[in-house]
Amino acid sequence: MPSFIALEATTKLPRNEAIPRVLAALVAEGGFVTGTESLGGMALVFRLELTQRAVMGLAERLFAAGARLSEASRSQLERERTAGETDRELVGSLLLRFYASEPDLKLDIPKVPG
Repeated sequence: MPSFIALEATTKLPRNEAIPRVLAALVAEGGFVTGTESLGGMALVFRLELTQRAVMGLAERLFAAGARLSEASRSQLERERTAGETDRELVGSLLLRFYASEPDLKLDIPKVPG
């Protein structure tokens, strides 16, 4: 049974820039994003499946993408990195909080016929 990991990070980047950068960092080295959930424009939750290989260097990849992990999340990743099992899989989430002062995103709503 896979272990569960709950990560939290913050970013000062605009949402439209931060989301694709963080997504790329998560899927590098064999990670999978199985879903997302928006929390009112102030945060986004990524549901994850990570291989042990994807956990290696994840904190550094997220930092390079502009997302700063909380101290508890960095500690949790470090514990997972030092675990003896190399073929272990993790499931979990990354809560990404946006601190950029930007207005709500404009969404184009398609016209419904009828």
